[in-house]
Amino acid sequence: MEELISRLKRSGVTIRVIENNLKLQLPQGFADQRIIDEVRTHKEELITYIQTVLLSEPGLASEETSSDNIRIPPQAEYPATERQHSEWEYTLNTKNYSGNISCSFIFDTLDYEILKQSVLALMKQHEGLRTTFSYSGNTLTQVIHDHHKFKLPIALIDFSSEMPDADALSENYESFVSARLDLCTGPPFKVVVAKMRDRQYVLVLVIAHIIADDLSLEILKKDFIHCYENFSKGRAPQLPVLDFQMKEFALWEKTFNASKTGSQNLAYWKRELVAGIGELPIIKSGTEDNAAIHQFFLDAGRLHKIKSKYDNESLFFIACLYLWLYVTFQQSQFVLGMPFLCRDREKLEGVVGYLISGIYLKVSIKENDTFSTLFDTVVQQYTQALSHRYYARRALDFNADPYCVAYYNNVTHIRKDEMFDVRNLKTTGAAHTPFYPVRFDISHFTNGWLVSCHYRRSVLDKELDFSAIDQFMQIVDKTLEAPDSPLHVSWSAVRKR
Repeated sequence: MEELISRLKRSGVTIRVIENNLKLQLPQGFADQRIIDEVRTHKEELITYIQTVLLSEPGLASEETSSDNIRIPPQAEYPATERQHSEWEYTLNTKNYSGNISCSFIFDTLDYEILKQSVLALMKQHEGLRTTFSYSGNTLTQVIHDHHKFKLPIALIDFSSEMPDADALSENYESFVSARLDLCTGPPFKVVVAKMRDRQYVLVLVIAHIIADDLSLEILKKDFIHCYENFSKGRAPQLPVLDFQMKEFALWEKTFNASKTGSQNLAYWKRELVAGIGELPIIKSGTEDNAAIHQFFLDAGRLHKIKSKYDNESLFFIACLYLWLYVTFQQSQFVLGMPFLCRDREKLEGVVGYLISGIYLKVSIKENDTFSTLFDTVVQQYTQALSHRYYARRALDFNADPYCVAYYNNVTHIRKDEMFDVRNLKTTGAAHTPFYPVRFDISHFTNGWLVSCHYRRSVLDKELDFSAIDQFMQIVDKTLEAPDSPLHVSWSAVRKR
């Protein structure tokens, strides 16, 4: 397709997809009938290709969704993304989920006026910080406001005359982060500045997850520091020009879901999830006081062993997680939910948004399988899920999440350049009770992985405790020692310990 489109461009032919129809605009005097016939022959493939690469090839964009053609007035309404719909439902319907994410900064001195200038600059740069949501008739829309619409949401708290700094911050941090933000009136974020006894200032940025993912926090941190440093020196910050933000992504997603490839992706998930998933146990919502966290560190030595035997250490880890579920719950089939970062196009690199697609792996285990067989199955399921990651989730008319026994979150991009030590334990623990019964968050450091297992103590009628979680590390070591032993042998060996 790329070669054909290149020839069309060289010939001066303009090609667009409008409402799933292929439209050609020929230059005056164009007479190459062979190209026209070739376009007709490959019409469906061209439509799918153009819709798939829409974000990375602006010249091929649909007239309705191209960022070059859209002119957006203040307070224009646009469709919400599939993921934003899901997050909206989680936030409203899940009692123990606040729907916020956060990051923090430490300043020796802090100029309040420069802080206000910097926050305002962030709001001008990133539309997500001035987005609200409207919900009507089961349809969620996002509303983009002018940056002057909101009063700057900055709160100042003075801890300088109270308890020791660490205790004061620790006791109040959770309340900063977990307070629900009003997504209908906005703004969907807040800045909390805490003055500490040692005269330092801790700045906490809290933002609704519906408009930002973890990588968005990194973008906001970098842009905020850039703005603050430049305003401090009397200079105007030079932030990159963003010609593509979440509203454009939502329009692209809507067009893609209506395409042939989008329909094929939806059909895959209906086959994979709807068919037969009713045989799996439904996980009921837990209560907030039923939550716990257990953390352990995968040192560089173990990781070296894993990498020397397996091409993908993350998929090795997922295979171990399936084996741990098999050992712990004595069931043979599980659904594992996991996020996939959609920043696979250059236009999305600097965008603040919830750019994550949810995918699922459904794996069945047989006692005579070996770990190598299980690993191959995980690789196959993951590859298929990844190739269908863009799909109309709401069109399933079915929520797979209550059937997910576990959730796997591989945080590779946040701390990969940092060394791990015990002080990271406070900063890497999740602030919220897990929505899923068991959630594994993997934070990558230069000297190993920190594995955070968040869980509800009672899931699937089985009481989970530290000893059950600790079995996970035993399984990792056992599979490295004997990857070709039948799983029921490994199961017995681990259960006897």
